[in-house]
Amino acid sequence: PNVALYNWVRVGSRNEVPGITGLAHFFEHMMFNGTSTHPPGDFDRLLEAGGARNNASTSTDVTVYQDWFPRGSLELVLGLEADRLRNLAFDPKVIESERGVVYSERRLSVDDSNFGRLMEQAQATAFLAHPYGIPTVGWPSDIESWKVEDLKKFFATHYAPNNCTLVL
Repeated sequence: PNVALYNWVRVGSRNEVPGITGLAHFFEHMMFNGTSTHPPGDFDRLLEAGGARNNASTSTDVTVYQDWFPRGSLELVLGLEADRLRNLAFDPKVIESERGVVYSERRLSVDDSNFGRLMEQAQATAFLAHPYGIPTVGWPSDIESWKVEDLKKFFATHYAPNNCTLVL
């Protein structure tokens, strides 16, 4: 009677370039923050009203969005998933809010963590000439300097149907 949906988007920190790192992780957050047809908060509110839960994660290679719901909510969930791929909003206030959230996550997981800092430096050293040297959360100076044009280009490039694998 229950469904597990996974949308594997083939984008992670390996798809980023110096100067605009952390975008894959940033979009993991943005995908829950409204579209041109649904205001911020609607995605979670509608899912939860239909008995669903969700989560997401980003790695060097992929970003995975997960929904768990009763089978009667399948049409609702597929509609919401399609909407956020098709109509994601780029509201400047939401962008700045999520930039702050991502930067805070970086502080907690890397800057304020001896282990996190060590792992980031080891990865950057091990992969000097490879995108795996880019931390998934992004470099601090890059997080601070993302421009809306960078965000829109990254989203259009990586959040296309030919770059997603939907698993039910």
